[in-house]
Amino acid sequence: ALEIGTFQGVSARVIASALAPGGVLYCVDPWPEIAGRENPVYSIAKRHLTGLPHGVRVEFVQDFSAAAAARLPATVDFAFIDGD
Repeated sequence: ALEIGTFQGVSARVIASALAPGGVLYCVDPWPEIAGRENPVYSIAKRHLTGLPHGVRVEFVQDFSAAAAARLPATVDFAFIDGD
């Protein structure tokens, strides 16, 4: 599955919880650093996406969607686009 525009990861948590065992969710958002430090919103997203059931894995892609496209699978079973 793919989510473009993850922000704090609330909807990503719902999507990830609905995936089949062993599923993968790609979360795309730029989460730019603030004053040279990790974006606090990115920290919140990572916290929301810990401890998922049945071996679901989350891959964070910290970039804008157009630039991230080359690092994503060619096909996905589900895409939620909540960003540019």
